[in-house]
Amino acid sequence: MSGNILLKKISGAQITGESFAGSDCSGSDGNTSRVLTTVGASTAMGEITLFVDGDFLRETDDYTLSGNDITILIKIWDTQKIDVRYLQ
Repeated sequence: MSGNILLKKISGAQITGESFAGSDCSGSDGNTSRVLTTVGASTAMGEITLFVDGDFLRETDDYTLSGNDITILIKIWDTQKIDVRYLQ
């Protein structure tokens, strides 16, 4: 897994993040419903923002959350960049 951790503080809130490639997801290249397991933080920690190749994804429409697992409902190719940001 890639899992580069990013930490920033903004007005008392902390933003953490992880960066992945599509190849870090379960499933096959170009399929839907691929699962990404996060490394550094639980999805229960706070507000989550998810980007694929810089495009913002919407929870329930484009992805679902369960613990540390993010199921991406749209097609994901192995070469795509996935960024997960957490606001705590």
